[in-house]
Amino acid sequence: MNSQIEIALTFLLYIIFWGWIGYQRGTRRELIIFGVSALSWLLLNERGDIFVRVVNLGSKFLAFVQGGGLGADPTPGFEAVKNAPQWVTDERRAGFLFLLWVAILLFTYWITSKPGFVSKSKRDGWAAVLGIVNGLFLTSVLLPRLLMLVSANGGTLVASGEGQAPLAGMRQLVGAIISTIFNFLGGFWDFIQPQRAIVILLLLLLILGLTFYSMRAAPAKR
Repeated sequence: MNSQIEIALTFLLYIIFWGWIGYQRGTRRELIIFGVSALSWLLLNERGDIFVRVVNLGSKFLAFVQGGGLGADPTPGFEAVKNAPQWVTDERRAGFLFLLWVAILLFTYWITSKPGFVSKSKRDGWAAVLGIVNGLFLTSVLLPRLLMLVSANGGTLVASGEGQAPLAGMRQLVGAIISTIFNFLGGFWDFIQPQRAIVILLLLLLILGLTFYSMRAAPAKR
């Protein structure tokens, strides 16, 4: 009985939290978030191979260019294409599509935070309802991965009512997240190391672009 009350209160606090977020953001912005997140999730699950092929085609083109395929004799470029590994393999497919979905969702949140969307998004009951719907949808997508994250690092989330249970569960979750981040960074570095010159160039261009943007966006001093 006590566990049922705890579950009910936890769920109630959860929907109140997301309902408050939805009310603060407004109906229009929450509706856009729900539409984009649900449709992109459905599209990536049903037609994700299209995006995988596009990325792998880009890896082949990059190998062709680096192999001298744009020169007078394109033969070395074609040889480089034959030996070029795919960026998104079958093992990486699910992770790549999930990261793509997260990027789309974050971009949508960023776009809907612009003043034009904020001013036209009403705060009403529908906004709170859509906020709850978005929270439940995100939970259905993210919670299984959080559980996999903990179990992959040899732990289980503590779900008892003892006083140390929340701290123990949080400690396991934070430890699993830190371990996964370090493993991801190590694997990512191994992945980009053959293309480190291009990656460094892109990072420099990104830093320069952000610098010029901040200088342009800064208000003029009088």
